[in-house]
Amino acid sequence: SKNKNTFPKSFLLYKAQKIISGDFYGLYKQNNKSIIVLGDSTGHGISASYISILALNIINSALKNGFNHPEEILQVENSQTAKALQ
Repeated sequence: SKNKNTFPKSFLLYKAQKIISGDFYGLYKQNNKSIIVLGDSTGHGISASYISILALNIINSALKNGFNHPEEILQVENSQTAKALQ
């Protein structure tokens, strides 16, 4: 897996409260940087999982568009999430 190649001595422990949750994570490689994203949408269940999918898609898009500093990614996340939920 991508995680084992990037961080060979790492592991992931994911214990969601329910089967469907608002918790999310991602590992992205950009140039020679590794970017780890961890998040938790408010709540649990289907509604939080939809927000998590939205968040990961926005983050993925921001990274593809060259944003790679945390403050830039969070600004894109904030503005795009607000637009999507209007």
